[in-house]
Amino acid sequence: MFLSRRNKSIWWTLKRFVFSILVHTSNRLFGKEIIHRSPLAGRINKLYLDLAEKVSPARRRQLRFHRENPNAPWFVPAAIPYIERELRSNFKGFEWGCGRSTIWFAHRVSHITSVEGRRKWFEEVSRQLLSNQIKAQVALQLAEVTNEHNFSQAEIERYVGAIDVITDGSLDFIVVDGHFREACLRRIGKKLRSGGLLIIDNSEVLPQSLLDSLSSSNTKVWNNGIWETTIIHWN
Repeated sequence: MFLSRRNKSIWWTLKRFVFSILVHTSNRLFGKEIIHRSPLAGRINKLYLDLAEKVSPARRRQLRFHRENPNAPWFVPAAIPYIERELRSNFKGFEWGCGRSTIWFAHRVSHITSVEGRRKWFEEVSRQLLSNQIKAQVALQLAEVTNEHNFSQAEIERYVGAIDVITDGSLDFIVVDGHFREACLRRIGKKLRSGGLLIIDNSEVLPQSLLDSLSSSNTKVWNNGIWETTIIHWN
């Protein structure tokens, strides 16, 4: 379901507020996003999702959608048709975090550069690209993050800085769906053309102030009660 920020439920607003406080505090104290990088927070988040899978109708609907649509990207399902309508066959994009979305985009656009931090997943997606015969449309790069909970500043810079070689204004879309999302969003700079798409998955864990600073007059937000996908048409 597409919701404006004003129309979100009290529960969703409270959840987003708590997540934002945790992420902001963790980034300032430890230089890490606690929701995704702390082992304890990771276990708590997994427990939350496991419980939600059993008791939440929204979570069950999402899982059913992805079972029935195994080739669909792992965004909030309601956002996918909108993204597909906005894409053009000559588009070029950049993506932090490879996977289903990489293959899905490659079937619909001219080219996508995808940066991955996990070596095993990078190798798995490389095999999938070969089997789908779309490797020519994808520049898959490994910017390895060697430890999910004890990474170095050099690893952050290597991962986030992968976009630096892209020519300013040459990208039609950017997807932020991997490691270090806040740092990635601060690195976009002038890489997107005017009117291009900034697609942010799991935007519920990002500081609202950061999202507001990036938002344009054409910003759309979808959430399913579990996760949130934000799409910003770049100014």
